[in-house]
Amino acid sequence: GIDLSEISALDKENLLPHEGMLLFYYDQSSNSDGRGFDKDKKYYRVEFLEHKKSLKGGYSLRFKNVNTYPDMDDREVMDLPIEGKNTHDYHLRMLGWPNINDNVTLFLELNRYGFDVSNGTTHIAKHVMNRCKKEAQKWVLLLEIDSISNVLSIGDAGSLYFYIREENLKARDFTKCYMIREEC
Repeated sequence: GIDLSEISALDKENLLPHEGMLLFYYDQSSNSDGRGFDKDKKYYRVEFLEHKKSLKGGYSLRFKNVNTYPDMDDREVMDLPIEGKNTHDYHLRMLGWPNINDNVTLFLELNRYGFDVSNGTTHIAKHVMNRCKKEAQKWVLLLEIDSISNVLSIGDAGSLYFYIREENLKARDFTKCYMIREEC
């Protein structure tokens, strides 16, 4: 769990609640990558507790402000200039840009509109793709968790990415989060 009062000063855009806890769950034995979208939601969840709660186990986390940049694919989707680096020197991040290899927010948006993207996107009309690319900007990286040697194994050196749309984050509706697992 993450105590939100400990990181409230780092939330420059005032997106997260400033107190309470966010709890993230993922069933590692499921081997789910989240790309089944709604059918994979039984393997993970995010809970928001309005009041801090004492939890047993876990690890101590430290956060710091770090500038992050979109990866090459996200820049292309959002028509951003291709410059800067997406540093990867820590194992957990909240908000900002993820370390990821594909257009996850675009796929999340296409799924929201009911499109099956398991065989690519060539069957989707150009005007729909353009609308979804614009709407993809409304997805927020809530949490990224990377594999940590001898502590947390996510596949073969993989990462978990929890996403939520801005309006659901503002409404504190964490039942609308989606998780995607990426592996090297």
